[in-house]
Amino acid sequence: MKNRFSLCVFTCLLTILAETLPAQPFQTDFGYPSSDEIAWDEILESTGIGVTLINSEHSTNPSIRLTAHNPLDGRPIWSIRIVQSRERRFESRALANWPSKGPTKNFYVTGLDRAAISTYSNAFLLQTGPPANMASRYFTKLKSEKSRLDWGVSLEEDDHHITFVAGNSQPGILRFLKTQPGYFWAARFDGNLTNKPVWSYHYFVSDTARLHFSIAESCLGAYQIPRGLENRGLAVVGHYYRQGEKNRHTFVSMIDFNSGKEIWRTTCPSDFPVDAGESIVYDPIHKWYVIAGYATGNDGRKRLYLCIVDNAGNFLGGNVFEASPGNRIADIHARDLCISRGKKSVVATGYIAREESGIKVYKTFAAELPLDIRMATPLWAYYYEESFPDLPGSEAIREIASPDNFSPGYLITTGGRLGRQTTGNSDAQILKTDPSGTIDPLREKCGMKEIKLDPQIQQTQARRFKFTQKRIGWITGRAYVEEVSIESTSCEE
Repeated sequence: MKNRFSLCVFTCLLTILAETLPAQPFQTDFGYPSSDEIAWDEILESTGIGVTLINSEHSTNPSIRLTAHNPLDGRPIWSIRIVQSRERRFESRALANWPSKGPTKNFYVTGLDRAAISTYSNAFLLQTGPPANMASRYFTKLKSEKSRLDWGVSLEEDDHHITFVAGNSQPGILRFLKTQPGYFWAARFDGNLTNKPVWSYHYFVSDTARLHFSIAESCLGAYQIPRGLENRGLAVVGHYYRQGEKNRHTFVSMIDFNSGKEIWRTTCPSDFPVDAGESIVYDPIHKWYVIAGYATGNDGRKRLYLCIVDNAGNFLGGNVFEASPGNRIADIHARDLCISRGKKSVVATGYIAREESGIKVYKTFAAELPLDIRMATPLWAYYYEESFPDLPGSEAIREIASPDNFSPGYLITTGGRLGRQTTGNSDAQILKTDPSGTIDPLREKCGMKEIKLDPQIQQTQARRFKFTQKRIGWITGRAYVEEVSIESTSCEE
């Protein structure tokens, strides 16, 4: 009880400091020396305190960890560990605030749950809280009759205690050694997880099409209905491919907020043989969706890919950005996206691969581009030299939108190294930039390099799909949560 009281006092002091002291850019790593920490997602509370979702890849006891960090310098405030049992393991993919009333803070986590020695997995949605409120640890697992692999990849919440979770299903090897196309799913939950979902569906095309669909991210927005009106909707983005073919392309699907009915599904293809959407945001002013991901040419190199779809499912065009030859950058892969403070641009983050002495070295990047990404000039783009992104994980970016609390800018979650080591265990990293992407104005301690991006306007025609959906069920269970310690270092040390 004493520790929980001290935590509450400390959190209140941080809130007061955040309201009086501007948080300057920083770059802080945190983790555990005995295990690999792979960051997947980030949320930013109104007080400025960030919470990072981490998979802790300990060899004998893997777990999920939630770590809150100080808005002034990125130092950890608290960290909790979530496990199911020694026979089963959780792997997280997305994090969201549980939209509860009052001062009680809770979180939703989704990902996959599987036996330690099994290749089968279930999707889960778990509800937990900080150390002062670790109750309500229920989770529900997707009960799918047809699939061998189910996993959650995305969470969205609104201001009315409504949470949406979305993910993928992969049937795997079936009778007569034929495979069934992969498909995605989504569900809506109102209130606590003790309640059944309002709706929950698999979304797929006919088996004869042999098309595999996989989603990466979602966002809440709207879609067009007759007489120029709009309904609320959940947009999901990912990629699809035809069985036996190497080419794959981006698609977006619109799902009705209230009924779960799929409204439209359309492609957002580049002129390259491969492209994949990794993140999506809704612009209510222009009533369109901006998608970020990557496009790969015949040379095997990844380029930054952005495209636009309106709220009726019409593909409006896209742009592929390639680094200028002088940057020695082989790959650019965007993995998250947000709209800027002024609502006139988007900021993407992910990783780049630089060619150094014949090998690829991976670093985290961020780039700001006009909201209409068909306009070809990026506003700024940098990669951060002291970052160590984990390719199995994912970057996350959040726009800091509360100037009364602390200085504006962007919060990026990625991979790092405790003690600034170039080798060893993977750890999580928090980057706090200013609005122009800078982490160290003098560029003396926290190194960063500018990237020059050359655009290539895309003109490929989109296509529509015929689709069906089927209800799915969930079952309840329980997880176990405990508070743990954590270490941190800063690039300024």
